[in-house]
Amino acid sequence: MANTFKFGNGEWAVGKETALAYNDENSNFKPLPFTFDRASTATVVNSDGLIETVGADEPRIDFLNNTKGHLLLEPSRSNLVTYSEDFSQWATNATITPNSSISPDGTLNASLFSHSGGAFPQVVLGGISFVSGSDYIPSLYVKSDGTSQVQHSLIVNGVVVNFTPTNQWVRISDLIVSPDTSGSFIIAQNSASSVAASFYIWGAQLEEGSYATSYIPTSGSAVTRSVDTTNATVPSGVFGTSEGTIYAEGIVAVDEGNGQMPFTAGTDTSNLIYIWIKSNGRLTVESYTSTKQCGINSSTGILSVGDSYKIAFGYANNDFVLYLNGTQIGADTSGSIAVPSNVKVGTYIGSGYAGGKIKQTKIYNTRLSNSELAALTT
Repeated sequence: MANTFKFGNGEWAVGKETALAYNDENSNFKPLPFTFDRASTATVVNSDGLIETVGADEPRIDFLNNTKGHLLLEPSRSNLVTYSEDFSQWATNATITPNSSISPDGTLNASLFSHSGGAFPQVVLGGISFVSGSDYIPSLYVKSDGTSQVQHSLIVNGVVVNFTPTNQWVRISDLIVSPDTSGSFIIAQNSASSVAASFYIWGAQLEEGSYATSYIPTSGSAVTRSVDTTNATVPSGVFGTSEGTIYAEGIVAVDEGNGQMPFTAGTDTSNLIYIWIKSNGRLTVESYTSTKQCGINSSTGILSVGDSYKIAFGYANNDFVLYLNGTQIGADTSGSIAVPSNVKVGTYIGSGYAGGKIKQTKIYNTRLSNSELAALTT
């Protein structure tokens, strides 16, 4: 059993436009560089639990709810809230006190929202354009200031998301469907209460899509974060010429569009293997050598956003099998194998596919036994 390629699992070596995978076959530890592209800056939760901004083309190792970190690969998204931290730029009949608390980025830039009750206290950012009938995700970081709390609300284009601040920073978010083409982002006390209250706010975001992505700071205009892509050309011997195994581990982050692809090997359909988590939660693996040789699909949706997955695809001529989290999903007993020379973690050869949260990937140049595949994915 030769593990010829591994990437992640807490071992991250990243730099400008690159990250390293490793080939430790026969104890020969060689760097295998990935190239990364993203035409904009982006944010990530670092190992200290703080949100930080990284430069264009820098890979993001995100430690949100994961002590070993995961490679974060996201589609392009825009924050339509033009002042995501400076709430003094919003219209208000409450009191906004800037720089009142340490925010999730570790600096003194969170604002205190306070009011004496009555008259529906609120802060409002208007003039936002929507696509009627489309999905949107509003989000806001909130934290109690230690006083007794009452329920407050995010109100986006008339859709209400209720929340009660706690003693820790929490990102409030929910899916809405916009009924109109223009409207506002409102932070307000619940209309059922007139009790005086105060709490900290930071990092308002409104993005078109069905799930929340990483924070995009703004300071006067909408800001777009570009898509993340990654690619590596691997030496001969990494993929077996007559058999092999591909392993991918991560967290489902996408339930829209084309879904996500944790792993693709190949640059076109003449030598291609890919693992695909579709937007309906179905898992698919396909392999091509100019024509389709193997296709294994789960019969129903078996993965949801937030689920952890361990996927292993073992293959040899006329012998293909797919495992997920210790269970065999399906098998195919007819077809030839592909021998790719290119690996794309979280990316497909085409466009429109998100990567998600990749914890690790591995390639073996042997087809592991079914019992080994079950153990590997458990």
